[in-house]
Amino acid sequence: MKISDRLAYKILKSYGIETARYAFVKDRTHAKRISKKLSFPLVLKIDSPEIIHKSESGCVQVAFSENDLDEKFRLLVKNAKKLTKKIYGVILQERIDGKEMMIGSKVDEQFGPVICFGLGGIFIEALHDVSFRLIPLEKRDAISMIKDSKAYDVLGSRGGSNITAIVDTLLKVSRFIEREEIKELDINPLMVNEKGAFAVDVRIIR
Repeated sequence: MKISDRLAYKILKSYGIETARYAFVKDRTHAKRISKKLSFPLVLKIDSPEIIHKSESGCVQVAFSENDLDEKFRLLVKNAKKLTKKIYGVILQERIDGKEMMIGSKVDEQFGPVICFGLGGIFIEALHDVSFRLIPLEKRDAISMIKDSKAYDVLGSRGGSNITAIVDTLLKVSRFIEREEIKELDINPLMVNEKGAFAVDVRIIR
């Protein structure tokens, strides 16, 4: 069962995994009030276990101002209600710039829990460039995962701080997978910039 996005972000944060700044809201009034504590542009995402491809179905919107927020919130909820009645609420998330990576995990029938890393966003579908390792992960494993993927070239020869942040995130995800009983985990994208590595979208299936 897919857990709510709100809970998924909370779980990641409890393991020290950085996320983009976000807030969970129930209605437009709440969204307007909470938005004052965040920085525009804001990405609005429906939190529903039954909507998987959110972008394609209009269940992700970007608001560039407080006035824009009201209109985008209405549109977001309208699109979601065409697909399901099971809507937990809306995630408001600050937009982060950076390089898109991904971290995932699944339970292999033969080897048990495995973790994967590669380029995120549209590149995961286009390039199929993902490196795998068994869990638990050691620091040297995390480093070799990064170097084995095309992501290493994208990060560049001066991507030292970026790589350190990714290694740290991979190790924390490994510990999370060890301790929690989950079937699948997808962090895509994991946005990487000079400030660190931040989980932007997350999907957890128990």
